Amino acid sequence: MVIGRWAMAPGVFFHGVNASQNFMKLGTLLLDEFTVYIVDRRGHGMSGPCGSKTPQFLKDSLTALNETIPYSNLVELKGLNHDSAQDYGKPKPIAQELRRFF
Repeated sequence: MVIGRWAMAPGVFFHGVNASQNFMKLGTLLLDEFTVYIVDRRGHGMSGPCGSKTPQFLKDSLTALNETIPYSNLVELKGLNHDSAQDYGKPKPIAQELRRFF
């Protein structure tokens, strides 16, 4: 399901631990340079329930995704937590890291 489409540019895909609507500020910071894809975490927002919510499950899932997608880069931003990318968090350091990657 497409919630919104902001631009036709190189794509950036990200998700967090909640629903996609919590990431509008981060998406807005990147929309001039990228096509932004924001998705709901499984069991949150408009997605169906499934999976686990443990930190280890999330790390294992991200590691598997990083090993599967060519040219991907798994980055842990020290001092930030699962709320940091959301509108009420600290989206600027995350936007900076995404710009560095691309």
